[in-house]
Amino acid sequence: MIINDIKKTLFMYRNGVVADSLRESGDPHHTIFGLLLPQLTEIANTISKDKNTASLLWEQTTSRECRLLAPMIFPFDELTPAIGKQWINDAISYEEIDIVCFKLLSRVPFAIELVQDFIKENNNNDNYSYAALRLILNLIAQGKLQKSEIPRDMLSSFSSSHKESIKQLLKQIQEY
Repeated sequence: MIINDIKKTLFMYRNGVVADSLRESGDPHHTIFGLLLPQLTEIANTISKDKNTASLLWEQTTSRECRLLAPMIFPFDELTPAIGKQWINDAISYEEIDIVCFKLLSRVPFAIELVQDFIKENNNNDNYSYAALRLILNLIAQGKLQKSEIPRDMLSSFSSSHKESIKQLLKQIQEY
């Protein structure tokens, strides 16, 4: 499936009410079709996992649905830590980070190492801070990580964050 065919499919599923709501709530994308995650997952299941197609979708920075679809079709065995870190760095919304972490990064064998890298390299990089906590939460929920395995100092480095989203993720991890 080529990018134009994928975009036509996304257009067919469009939901103006959801798109308008996302725009009103500040979604940064220019093109928003208003698809929900189950619809995107359904579409992703019709597309062959392909690194090049996923990368081309990820390059569509103005399209919310293209960006969210990209991690769903990226082959796990072709993902490298460098690509994972680059996608998190390039993400323009927390929703993108959520999907990259949930649909891609949490499913690779080096997920824990990515968490450690995000923490080490966060240096005021909100994307890395958010991704580290989101990925920890995904790994705990999937049974791949026990809360007791997380060093206390790792989580305490986030406790001084002024970002509400970071505080919420930290709270969810602590409640697990």
